[in-house]
Amino acid sequence: GYNAKVTLGGIRSLSINGATNGDYGTLFVIQDGSGNRRITFGANDKFASGTYSFATASNAVDIYSFVYDGTNFYWNWNTKFS
Repeated sequence: GYNAKVTLGGIRSLSINGATNGDYGTLFVIQDGSGNRRITFGANDKFASGTYSFATASNAVDIYSFVYDGTNFYWNWNTKFS
């Protein structure tokens, strides 16, 4: 499936390949010991209100979930799990 976990060691770009209409998944994003990292999403990644954010504290956990409609990835997210 499209479930993954990543520990960010810098600013990263996300690309999901091979998704088909109706696919969905969850991404656990963990800050490294330095914190203040983020993921840059692409033009086909859509967010409520057009924006997203990440917790900035070291070792913080954010959870991002998406559903794919064949063209766009629609994301929902929650930050600062501890």
